[in-house]
Amino acid sequence: MLQFWAFDFIITIIFFISLNNYRRLTKIYSERLTKGKEQSDYMKFLLTLILIIYPSSFCSAQDGPIFQISIFYGGGNYIISENQKKSVEDFINNIPNVNQYNITIHSHTDNIGGVEFNDWLSKMRSQSALEELLINNIKLEMIEIKDFGLHNPVYDNSTWEGKLKNRRVDILVWPLAL
Repeated sequence: MLQFWAFDFIITIIFFISLNNYRRLTKIYSERLTKGKEQSDYMKFLLTLILIIYPSSFCSAQDGPIFQISIFYGGGNYIISENQKKSVEDFINNIPNVNQYNITIHSHTDNIGGVEFNDWLSKMRSQSALEELLINNIKLEMIEIKDFGLHNPVYDNSTWEGKLKNRRVDILVWPLAL
């Protein structure tokens, strides 16, 4: 819960700094306007400034998820440990108004085994994550599943560390599309 508070605090500080800079720059350009600067240049400046300071209000979609958690698995395994089940429960419980978001499950595997086995394993991992979300009162219609198997690894599968990190499911929480 603390991390959400800190994020809101940082956004608030950025907003006030931006607002202060906006007022200062507006004053400078207002003085120029009264000294004969054309109004169209002034309006172009204001529009550009608004788009730079507040770009998110003019975008229809966000670049990435708002919340994310990863569930890690052993090689060839799709069972979620009790500790990770508790982490998923805490994660869901700490999202305010969780029913106002879409949730995507991305499942991954390392490159050990064939394509067919890893596709099956990826689906089984997605299913285990889906069951955890349903247990935690997330509605099925809010959830989308994308099984990547051994394709599109985020980490380098040529190292053991990369293989360990690729044996996972990512639960991504997105704002509802308007």
